Parts: sequence; structure tokens; C-alpha cells
Amino acid sequence: MDQAVATVADRLVESPLSEAARTEVRAALRGATESPGPRRRPDPAPVLLGPVTVRGFRGIGAEATLPLRAAPGLTLVTGRNGSGKSSFAEAIEIALTGRSSRSTGRSAIWRDGLRNLHADEPSEVVVRLRIADDSGPARLICRDLAGEPRTTVARDGEGEIPAEALGWGPAMATFRPFLPYAELGQMMSGQPSGLHDALASILGTDVLGAAEERLGESERELREALRADDRVRDGLIAELRDSPDGRAARAITLLRDRFADPAAVRELSVEEAGGAPDGALLALAGPDAPAVAEAAAELRGATMQLGLLAGTKAERAHHLAGLLERAIGHFEHGPGEGRCPVCGERDALDDVWAEDVRTELAALRGLAEPAEAAHERVRLAVRRAHDLLGAPPDALPEGSSVRAAWEKWAAGRSLTDPEELAGHLERSFPPLEAAVRAARTEAAAAMEEAEAAWLPLAARLAGWAAGADAAGRAAARLPAVQAAWQWLTAEAQDLRNERLRPLADRATEIWRRLRHESNVELGPIRLQGVRNRRRVDFDVLVDAAGSAALSVMSQGELHALALSVFLPRATSADSPFRFVVIDDPVQSMDPAKVDGLAEVLAAAAEDRQVIVFTHDTRLPEAVRRLRLPATVFEVIRGEGSVVLVDEADDPVRRALRDAE
Repeated sequence: MDQAVATVADRLVESPLSEAARTEVRAALRGATESPGPRRRPDPAPVLLGPVTVRGFRGIGAEATLPLRAAPGLTLVTGRNGSGKSSFAEAIEIALTGRSSRSTGRSAIWRDGLRNLHADEPSEVVVRLRIADDSGPARLICRDLAGEPRTTVARDGEGEIPAEALGWGPAMATFRPFLPYAELGQMMSGQPSGLHDALASILGTDVLGAAEERLGESERELREALRADDRVRDGLIAELRDSPDGRAARAITLLRDRFADPAAVRELSVEEAGGAPDGALLALAGPDAPAVAEAAAELRGATMQLGLLAGTKAERAHHLAGLLERAIGHFEHGPGEGRCPVCGERDALDDVWAEDVRTELAALRGLAEPAEAAHERVRLAVRRAHDLLGAPPDALPEGSSVRAAWEKWAAGRSLTDPEELAGHLERSFPPLEAAVRAARTEAAAAMEEAEAAWLPLAARLAGWAAGADAAGRAAARLPAVQAAWQWLTAEAQDLRNERLRPLADRATEIWRRLRHESNVELGPIRLQGVRNRRRVDFDVLVDAAGSAALSVMSQGELHALALSVFLPRATSADSPFRFVVIDDPVQSMDPAKVDGLAEVLAAAAEDRQVIVFTHDTRLPEAVRRLRLPATVFEVIRGEGSVVLVDEADDPVRRALRDAE
């Protein structure tokens, strides 16, 4: 297991995370560890630079050679501006990396000017290499430097092969041994995340970074899933709010709940419109037409039968029997004392009277039987007619024509005359029947229109329900992923800063040497921030007071700080490049710092090949004055872009040569 992953796994056991969050961390670490990615090649063998020959590039026309010695030590390449020294530096950079930091981002016009106009042949650079792999010397050949550089590598007695075969790509990105002047200025003033990533890349925590990215991507995906769900909900609610359908209001209530039940929404989307306000009118039924016609006919038949009995003995017996029944009732339930209800005489009605009346009543009932039957028929016909004259259903809208027709129909319950009642049935039923039929037709049309308007909403509700389960799972998982990402980010940052400490201590020591007469003291260097807020924090003291580094430093101090960070990274023990190439580091530095720079470069050159290009005479003078071991080459450019390189160790002889 990767050491960084093992360390984090041990810390995870003691973490306060929930089991769900721990599971997310383990999955991210496992995924980052098992990710196929590019197959890792064996670490390339250590390499040093030998003589460099350039032709037809920038200030160099005819072929010129910089005779570097492939061994540790400090080499200064000096020359005035325009002498061609930076052409050597840029050619080496292109040969080893395939690009020039000086030309990156420039227009085509700028790049077209890289080809020297005094050269008849295409531009080319040959860098001799000393590779510690027992395979003998090698030559790195880069053609068409001013156009589309093509680099190959050749060994004695062998053909050329692509330079990629050296396997320098990952190491070049991590331990980049070049510091051109353009990058010297940008290292501190460029994107903060660039320096953060450059330092983090050498700490052996790539797997943790990949795991962080996995968790971060998971969090972004889950958040986007929830945002997408919210957008769908909000759109649906806006559409449902404009719908008069009763189901729309219920759907809005469901959707406003973050944890809405998709099954309930799905059921609502397929529900029929029976619950809508017009649904009751679809089933509206008025009185039965045959029953109404039969009731009216029965009323008229009973009336006719009763009329035929008028003036007959049966009718008279019926009336007399009625009177006698009331008299017997008075006797049995009256005030007592046999008082006559007509004359009021006491004891006029006695048991003998009552017995005689009952005898007569029995005889009269026999005579009145046909009339009794006729009157009973009328009573039953009226009751059946009243039963048909029910009140309007509550579902009928107030003020509607159908309710008005129904209320007029129901008003017939106040009629008791069978002839009038029959006429009411016959007059008021047809308008009621027509009104009921019209109400049903209107309700059906309205319901059909409502269903047509509801169908698109129902489809969208069903679509939301289909994806709501995934949104629900995202909402449930998001807290664990957030907690896992935050914990892993903090732990990885802590581990990076632990591993950064030796490099930061070395950078601080280099700064101590470079800060001659500076009132800025460099404190701990830490990697901070996540995602697009990644940065390197430099704690500084200005006259013993804390401050933000970049805001208080002069340009020379910023360059010195950049060198302090660059050298530990480029000269890391893990780097296969046993050389560093620095272009014009002296600019903006005051004289005191130049002495410090000379000491720092000489210290780095004890086990590294340190090649410095400069037009500033102060650095070679400081090297000589401090008696530091160094090789100094001077580059001189003559007419026709003819460039000469000479080893210059005597300033007097160089002055005489310049005079000539």
C-alpha cells in the first residue's frame, strides 16, 4: 500500500467520521489507488549536460558551441544583452522540454522571429548528455527549434529514437530544472495554484490528491443532481400553479416537501379527474321520466275515480262514517262527563250511545268501501309524486340554470291537490330534464378539456417521480461525501505540510543567505486551500512584525524568494536531473543579495551541475571576490550573428578584448 494512503488509513480508524463517511473515504482511496492511469515507467537514470551546439536560432546564426562539462559545479555564462547567451539557454530548454517558456502564449509573429536570418540551414540544437546508465554518451538532437520542434536521442553507433524513450516526461513536470527569467518573475506573481501544485507534486501524495478529486467530483455530482431536481420541481410548481385542476394543488403540496414520496406523485399523475369540481355533474341524474309520467297518470286516474263516486251512497257513507269516527274519538278521548261536542250537554254521550254508534259505523263502512278505496288511491298517488319532487343535489352550483329548474321542480311538494300536482309534474319536468342533460354535456366537455390540459402535467409529474429516487439517494449520500471530502482534504493537507517541512526548511535557509540587509524574515512555508483556492502561504516577519509576504517584498526580494523555492525543488534527491539551468537571476537584486546568491549557487553546485546565464557582471565578480569555485564562459556576438564562446577568468583580458 502507498505510504501516504497507509498513513491516512490509520488516521481514519481514529477519526470522528460516521461509518458512511469512512466508507466514502475508503472507496475514494481504493479508486485512486486502483485507477489504471498511464503505466508507470522505471525512474530515468541521472543525467548531466555536456557541450551544447546551436545553429540558426534567435541570435545564433552559424553553428556555435557552449562547452559545458558534464559534472557537478557552478558554470556562469556571461555576455551583454543580445550576445546570444539566452539563445543557448532557450535552446537547451526546448531540446529537453519541447517548448520555450519565453515563447509560450506569444503570437505567431513572435515565434516566426525565432529563426535566425543569417543561417542558411534549419535551426538545430545538439545537447550532449552524460546518462548514468552505463550506456555510453548520448546526444539530444532537436530540429526546427523556431517552428515545430522535433527531438530525438542518439547514442554512438545507434540510430536516432524519439526523446520520449528517455522517460523524462513525469520527472520534468515534477522537478523542472529550468528557471528562465520569465518564470522567475511569474513564480510569485502568477496563479497561486500553480506554485501549490508544483510543490505538492514532489511530496508523494498524488494518490491522496486523486482521492480528494474523486470525492470532490462526487460532491459536485450529488449537488448538481439536487440542483437539477430543484429546478424540475420549481418548474413543475410554476406550471401547476396555473392549472385549475384539483389535482394540481395536491401535487404542489407534495412537491414542496424535500422528501416528497415519489410513489404518491406517481399515483397522482395517473389519477382520473373524478375528484375535480365538475366531476359530480358528469353523474348528475334527474327524476326518472317514466316514473314522472306514471305518477302524473296515477294522480289523474285517482282523481277521476274519486269524481265518479261523488253524490253516491258510498261517498255519503264515507263522509258519515268519518263524522261518526270523530265522535267516537271524542267520546273515548274527550274531556269526559259525556259532554256533547255540538250542544255541550253533559251526560248526553254514554256507553249505550257509543255502542249504537259503533254498530252503525260498521254498517256504514261496508257501504263506504268503494269511496274509501278511491280516497286511499289519491293519498298514495300524492305521496309518490311528493317522493319524486326531491331537493336539488348539493353539488349543483348556486345560480346555475339546472339548480333553478330543480328548485322549481321541488316546489311542487307544497301542492296537495292531485289535479294541480299532476299538472306541476307535467309542466316542470321537461325543463328540468333538459337542464340536467345540458349540465352533463357541459361537465363532460369541461372534463375532457381539463384532462387534455392535465395530461402534459401528469407526464412531467411521472417523469419527476422516475428520477426522484436518484435525487433522494443523492440527498441521503451527500452529507457523508461532504464530511469525507472535508476530512480527507484536511488530513492530506496536513500530511503534505509534514512532507514539505524539510524542503521548506531548506528554502528558509537559502532565503537566510539571500536576504542580506533585508528586513524581511521568512517563516514556515505551508500549502493551503483546496480546489481553485490552492496557494502557498509564506509567513514573513517585517521588522519582527507579521505580514503577508508578497505585498511587502521588493522585486529583488521576490526574485530571491522564487530562487529559494525553486532550488530545493529542482535539486531534490528524487530528481533524475543532476543539473539546473537559471537565466538572469541577478536582475533587480541589490549588491548585498548578489553575494548571497553566489554563495547559494556555489553550495548547490557541490553535488549538482548549476548553469547560470547572466548579463550582469556583478555575479561573476562576486564569485571571484568570494573565491568560489566556478567556470565562467563569455558569449560574444559578431557580425552576421556569428557567436563565439570563450572561457573568461580574467576581467582585464576580457576588457582588452572588448576594446579590440
